[in-house]
Amino acid sequence: MASSNLQRLGLADQRPVAEKVAILVGPNGSGKSRFLRELAIQIRGDRDLAIISNTAHDRFSGLRGLKRISAGRGSRSPKSIVKRAIGRTIDQPDSRFYQIGAILEYCGYRPRFGFLVDSDPYTAYLDPADFLLDPNDYDAVVAFLRRHNPKEILWIDQGESALSFSLG
Repeated sequence: MASSNLQRLGLADQRPVAEKVAILVGPNGSGKSRFLRELAIQIRGDRDLAIISNTAHDRFSGLRGLKRISAGRGSRSPKSIVKRAIGRTIDQPDSRFYQIGAILEYCGYRPRFGFLVDSDPYTAYLDPADFLLDPNDYDAVVAFLRRHNPKEILWIDQGESALSFSLG
């Protein structure tokens, strides 16, 4: 049955001549996810399989032997993945942070990130040693945090300069 499902998608050929992609399109409830789940169960031991699901009704939960990214799935949800990627790249001297924005733009999203800043004096801490490259940055950050309402989201848009955020 797996080979017939693969043939229906035009993916039965095992030769690594070129990568192949099949796109299923249909109205809600037409069986796209059911078909893909059946296919995943049948081929997961024979091929590398990655599933990306952007629906809250995840039909692939509980399947083993595949890579899975799905909406609302904790540390592997799209939200968590983007959040980790931004956190790991925002202070890097290369272009990785901007590449994340370019990917988001390509997917139809605006490259704008929102943060809630913890400014509680009991839990928040700024180490002046982190600002050794330019000690004036520390003063600018402290001044910004004093006037920023911690209940408001701090938006960073890749199209704007860092100075525009520090000026408020």
